[in-house]
Amino acid sequence: MNERLGTKQIFSAAPKPSDTPSLGSYKLIILDEADAMTSVAQMALRRIMEKYTANTRFCIIANYTHKLSPALLSRCTRFRFSPLKEPDIRQLVDLVIEKEDVKIAPDAVRSLVRLSKGDMRRALNVLQACHASSTSIDTAITSNQYITNGLQARHCRLKGNHHPRTPYVNL
Repeated sequence: MNERLGTKQIFSAAPKPSDTPSLGSYKLIILDEADAMTSVAQMALRRIMEKYTANTRFCIIANYTHKLSPALLSRCTRFRFSPLKEPDIRQLVDLVIEKEDVKIAPDAVRSLVRLSKGDMRRALNVLQACHASSTSIDTAITSNQYITNGLQARHCRLKGNHHPRTPYVNL
């Protein structure tokens, strides 16, 4: 059940900090795509972080840190992650293909891994979109083509003929 909770409900259940805090005495809030937040929302998040610093830890994930306010960034420790190596992405993509029974040609997998440029999320999103859009994925994935989101495309190949209302991932 998806329920929207306010900050009071979320943090009221948090245990009170003790003299010797253990890992179990903290709540962990993970906020993905934080760079998409408005400046007003970022200011509100900063105030929440300050208020609940005794019993809560925040993990803020963003693609573009320059879109986050300096006040918010000053309260964070930054971790930068380098792109994954192609063999690592290939291993995980192969696992997903096997578990989800995706029909995909070996050449398409190689292209998918190469075009992901070390971004596992991109690789999985494109794989999911292609799988949703057709029954089999052939070698149509190349660097000069756009991969659509699968909801409006019949096949996982558009050779430059991009429909203006169809969102796409530009690899």
